[in-house]
Amino acid sequence: EQRPDVDTFDVGAQYHKHDLSLALTKAWRKEIPAVTDSRGAVLGYKLVLQNWRVSTLPVLSADFSHIRELHMTGLRVGAGMAFGVESNINQFIRSFVSLTSLKIDDSRLARFPEAIGALSNLKELSLSNNALRLSQEDQAKVAGLVHLQSLNLSGCLLTGRFNVTTLTELRELNLSRTQAIIWPLGVMQLNNLSHLDLSDNNILTVPQEVLNGSLTLNRGTSLVGNELAPAGIQQLQVYQMRTGIDFGLHLEANHPPLQAFNDGVWLEG
Repeated sequence: EQRPDVDTFDVGAQYHKHDLSLALTKAWRKEIPAVTDSRGAVLGYKLVLQNWRVSTLPVLSADFSHIRELHMTGLRVGAGMAFGVESNINQFIRSFVSLTSLKIDDSRLARFPEAIGALSNLKELSLSNNALRLSQEDQAKVAGLVHLQSLNLSGCLLTGRFNVTTLTELRELNLSRTQAIIWPLGVMQLNNLSHLDLSDNNILTVPQEVLNGSLTLNRGTSLVGNELAPAGIQQLQVYQMRTGIDFGLHLEANHPPLQAFNDGVWLEG
């Protein structure tokens, strides 16, 4: 069950509830920024909900099919509630049937909202900096969003190896801080992918498939913050000499990769 945010309920939450109501009313009236194509034609509208805390999200009976982008950042749902937060979030998402972009970042989600799996038109999904543990079943729902072009799961915990084989339209993939130990399955076969963030994970070595793979993708891949084994460092040093690609590690033949700054050493030195 979604974790309740029982410590943040106060009088301010009532004001946030009022403000959220006003924001949704404006969205329904189309008094919010428009989403346009390259010629300026209006495709829909963008709704941004940021840094509000409420006990529940409202049950929406009005038509919000004109909303194409829903961005929720720093949202705290469940203040003062012990149960029902997960189902409340799902029913709210289901009110936006035409989304092409959904961001729920820094919002203390503890479970993957199942309603996301039904958003078949999504091109962009971000669930970064939550407390999410994505099970294999959850990951399969994400992999079913076959029109995704940008996926950000930074800070989520991925169980097992993430399979991205079906996400053939993907251009950007952020799996930083997901405790990954290897590249996602099928990623080297994604011809449109040019940016892959695998930073701050538990990767020790680089698969030969990667070293033999797309130079464009490898040039846009970050391995910063992974404590590579000596054999892995040697692999990449040879690869860098051959291609000029260092995966953001700034490797040199006789030097280890850059490590995070240790202020304690500096302060005591």
